[in-house]
Amino acid sequence: MSKNKKIVLEETPRGKIDRLKFGDKISKLMIEKGFTNDSFVNASGISLSMIQQIRCGRRLPGLDNYLLLIETLGVSDLLPLSDFVAPENEEIVKRDLVIHQLFELVKDMSPEQLEQFIIAVKALKNVFIKNN
Repeated sequence: MSKNKKIVLEETPRGKIDRLKFGDKISKLMIEKGFTNDSFVNASGISLSMIQQIRCGRRLPGLDNYLLLIETLGVSDLLPLSDFVAPENEEIVKRDLVIHQLFELVKDMSPEQLEQFIIAVKALKNVFIKNN
């Protein structure tokens, strides 16, 4: 393996990720979605420096930025979550992601809308419990 290749591979809780391939994937998705670096920074809240470093393969995002990437790009995942999280923490992070998604859904609701949303979620919960 060449010296450059060693630099490109980064250790994660479950192995190694090729930062150049990851950066290329992010760049292609950003272009497909019509993002420039600046518009992506505005949409995601990730710093310009971090976006540039990820796109050119200098670094991988941390978990928080990874979650912002998939949310902003509108994809379910880019890499398995397990590549960013130790196995014993994976379930906790999945729950946190769901909580974050719920917060994004309700943050702009009026108190009345929020009350109706909670009623609907409770009804759905009862349906799922009965069916499982």
